[in-house]
Amino acid sequence: TAAAAARGETADPRGVVAVAAAKHHTLFADARGTLFSCGVGGGGRLGHGDETHLPLPRAVPLQRAVVCVAAGLDHSLAGTRC
Repeated sequence: TAAAAARGETADPRGVVAVAAAKHHTLFADARGTLFSCGVGGGGRLGHGDETHLPLPRAVPLQRAVVCVAAGLDHSLAGTRC
């Protein structure tokens, strides 16, 4: 959620309920609905509004809870209903 991102939260592997991995990046959703991303940020695929590469998962600022994720070569998807 946006609040988690503002706090700079990182993913706790014990609370992860969904994972999607692509060639250069990975997405995680936790039980609270917070989306985390890490990897190569080219093209904005990590969802942080820039192209920064992140070696560790960082919360993505979203207004709604995420329940499922998908990732491809140059894209990321986060679903609020699946």
